[in-house]
Amino acid sequence: MIQYNIFSRASSLMPFLKNGVTYFVRLLCLVLFLSVPLWGLDYFLNWLGFYIAPFFHKESFFLAVLLSFLLIQVKNNYFFYLFYTSLLLIIYAGFFHYFFFGRYFTGHDIALFFNETHDTALAFFDEFLHYWKLFALILAGLVLMVFVRLFSNRNLKQSNLVIIPIFLSLMIIPIQNIKRGGEFIFPNSTQFMYFNGLKSISSYFVDVLINQKEQKQFLPYQVELTNSPSEKTTIIYIMGESLSAAHMSLFGYDRQTTPYLDEWSKKKNFYYTKGVSAATVTRNSIAEFMNFQKEPENYALVQSKQYNLFKLGQQASFKTTFMSSQTFSSFPHVGLEYTDYSFYRTKRHSSAIQGDEFWLENLKSLPLVDKNFIVIQMRAVHTPYAKSWRYHGDGFAKFYGRLADKIDDYDNGVLYVDFILNETFKWAEKLPGRVFVFFASDHNELFGENGLYGHVTLHEQVGRIPVLLWTNDLKSLQNFKSIKNPSHWDIGEQILNLMGYKVNNPNTPKDIIFINGSDPAGAAGFITLKREGNKLIQND
Repeated sequence: MIQYNIFSRASSLMPFLKNGVTYFVRLLCLVLFLSVPLWGLDYFLNWLGFYIAPFFHKESFFLAVLLSFLLIQVKNNYFFYLFYTSLLLIIYAGFFHYFFFGRYFTGHDIALFFNETHDTALAFFDEFLHYWKLFALILAGLVLMVFVRLFSNRNLKQSNLVIIPIFLSLMIIPIQNIKRGGEFIFPNSTQFMYFNGLKSISSYFVDVLINQKEQKQFLPYQVELTNSPSEKTTIIYIMGESLSAAHMSLFGYDRQTTPYLDEWSKKKNFYYTKGVSAATVTRNSIAEFMNFQKEPENYALVQSKQYNLFKLGQQASFKTTFMSSQTFSSFPHVGLEYTDYSFYRTKRHSSAIQGDEFWLENLKSLPLVDKNFIVIQMRAVHTPYAKSWRYHGDGFAKFYGRLADKIDDYDNGVLYVDFILNETFKWAEKLPGRVFVFFASDHNELFGENGLYGHVTLHEQVGRIPVLLWTNDLKSLQNFKSIKNPSHWDIGEQILNLMGYKVNNPNTPKDIIFINGSDPAGAAGFITLKREGNKLIQND
């Protein structure tokens, strides 16, 4: 009788056990299906021919499985779709950044995006179709997401209480970030892209927005007006955009991209060399140059504008002018309040502005006085490269055959820059008194050197820039020639000397040069270089 009861109860439990096993198998299959796009896209892209070396990373794999396990049991459809789509967008943004620049994005890159959203959007739409395979994989992930959701809604028990452990699981990353500090926050090529993206987002909130470094203290510079020039003097500084010496025939490039500058180089009052930019991004380069900031961590100079070149120019009785073919987001700290005249691109008239010729025309019509200090910020050859010259039609479409890596568009853009600079030098030749036209790019632009593309990345090559000087004052030209590998700060010092200032920096020797990263206060890192003769030695 007892034996019969045992078998009777066991047989009655069998349907429940069978249903439980079936439920578990369904849940497990759905979890694995949903987790595949989070860790599998690295492998799929490698299979499709993109240069990615995926590694199996245990920690990020199990987090993907855990998030998928929790997510499919959430009852709220809106939360499910929004959360999972956000993860796929993080992967998309991460790989797009990787293919575009040759490296993963960081928390400081997110901060830069919010400052340069318009330029980022232009570059994205210009490159969108180039990476269509990546977009197709993301679409496949979205289709899989919908399939898993529809099936799980019919076959799984769901509750919105599961949202709590989802957020607790995500807190693992910022907690590790806080515990490990800078060692953890930077993306790692041995981890899956979604995990690197979450780390960078965590870094943006924890390291960029919350735990900002306390500013380092520096001794004040000694900048004294000793001998303001009595003769007529016009000083022009042109900050180029993304111009690479490696793509200028002036510096030996195999394409004749700078025919006008090649001719100017034959004149004794023209000098060209390779120098070093203050930073790897436009905003920081022009801010550091205009506020005479040498040390990347000496951000107080930008905030106070104590040594702003326009401010010091006015104190030396120079009429100050700023013109830019870029929008205000690219030069928020130049010191417009110390300019007598300024003209730059705004959203209201951006459609009417074509290339850099609009400031060139304004320059030629500018009413000059005895002493003038003019700063010009160019737009060419910013990405998308062809946008700077395409409105000319075929006027600058000289080079073709290297379309796959965008070099044709870039080289045609360099040809356009050459035209603009030639017109500027021709105008400057006719001015009375002493005239100085300095040119230096804001940063370099890479096309695969050291596996990197574009700029932004903190690397010495991104800081190597072309530097030019045309002047009718041969003595001053010789003085400038004595500076090997001139930095942005060196150019600023030369300009102040021409205004009549004597400069001394008690913090840093003259033979030390800095290249700042994407954070204006140096929090994203910086490179320290030392001049030894004609060489630059990187200091640790």
